[in-house]
Amino acid sequence: MRNEAVLIVDDNKIMRDTLQGLLEAKGYSVSTCEDAPSALLLAGKKQFDIVLADYQLPQMNGDEMVCLLRQQYPDVYIIGFSLANKKQAFLEAGADKFIRKEHIFAELLRAVENRTRNCVVERI
Repeated sequence: MRNEAVLIVDDNKIMRDTLQGLLEAKGYSVSTCEDAPSALLLAGKKQFDIVLADYQLPQMNGDEMVCLLRQQYPDVYIIGFSLANKKQAFLEAGADKFIRKEHIFAELLRAVENRTRNCVVERI
């Protein structure tokens, strides 16, 4: 069983549930939120190793949320994703990686597993 906790933030329930199922099948502990305020509140209550953030969220865009998360939790690994090319917006806000939404299923596990392998090496 993995120890990494992942937070998925996306207003699309089908996307949240699909990503959650994909990561839980690989042994990750996954929490989900449908908007940025809920995600920020949950991040204040529970420690996450990885946050996956959609760009288009109600009440606050994903890059704005990433900026707040980065200020409060500098060690969390943040992956932004979007249908539109929002790579620059996410990286400037403090995200570690950006994935185009149409490639999320192909690239997500590789990105998360690379990060968790690097964390194990850093801890040794």
